Order: sequence, then structure tokens, then C-alpha cells
Amino acid sequence: MRASFSIGLHTRDINILMIIINHFNVGNLYSNNQATFVFEIATLTGIKTSLIPLFNEYDLNNIKKLDFLDFKEIISLIYKGEHLTFSGFNTIR
Repeated sequence: MRASFSIGLHTRDINILMIIINHFNVGNLYSNNQATFVFEIATLTGIKTSLIPLFNEYDLNNIKKLDFLDFKEIISLIYKGEHLTFSGFNTIR
């Protein structure tokens, strides 16, 4: 099981992604086609120490808040190794 967070933007907006990657000081930047660049945090530590605190501090005020709360719970379960148990895996599914 792998958890990741990514943001994809048009190549003309690469400066925005550079600001984000410099702020977090984690993650990778890559191009998945000629028109799009993607910033991705694919490490559990990076997500737990950089991304989750950001969204805890700056609350989402829409349906994405519910997605974030689910994501945060999944990261917590994976971090504790509960995804390796049958019940933990089913909770995540």
C-alpha cells in the first residue's frame, strides 16, 4: 500500500509548483506530458510532517475537507502499521 499527494499544473504555472516544493522541502517535481508538471509527496514521513500540518492549520472549507479527514486517518493507520492487518486494511478500503 502506498500513499501519496500530488498537484498537477500546466507548464506555464511551474513557478507555483517551485514555490510549493521549496516551502515543503520534500517531494518531487516531474513532467507527465508536454503540458503538465506534477509535484508529488510520496513518502509517509513527508506527508505526515509537512502536508498534514499545513491542512490542519489552514482548514479546508468545502467537500475537500472530508476527503482530507479520510486521507489523514488513512495515513495514521498506515503509520501505525495497521494497514498490515486484515481489519486495518478493510478500514482503509
